[in-house]
Amino acid sequence: MPKFQIQYKCNSKTHTINLDSDSWQKARDFALTIINGEITEIRQFVHEDNRIKKDDKDYISYKSIFIKDNTSSFSSFKIPKVKKNITSSFFQDLVATYIKINSKKPYSITITTKI
Repeated sequence: MPKFQIQYKCNSKTHTINLDSDSWQKARDFALTIINGEITEIRQFVHEDNRIKKDDKDYISYKSIFIKDNTSSFSSFKIPKVKKNITSSFFQDLVATYIKINSKKPYSITITTKI
């Protein structure tokens, strides 16, 4: 049975609940009936891994990515716990290949690392 995550806001706090349901509509209808808040997002789990992995500390705390397009648009985000064996040039190539800004490849990519 598919699993869905309902994200909702109540006052100024964001909450989530995970539900097994036949469809996202049924999950939404159930959530609307029981919560006192506004649904902001519904996600369907595509992959769920419940294994418990021992923390081997073989990672960098995070990398911050700042990308720009050739106009004035930009986007930034952090990716926590990046594998140590990922080189900076390989990481930059991954960002250039897979990340888009305004449906276009980035014009400028800046990456900082927090060890």
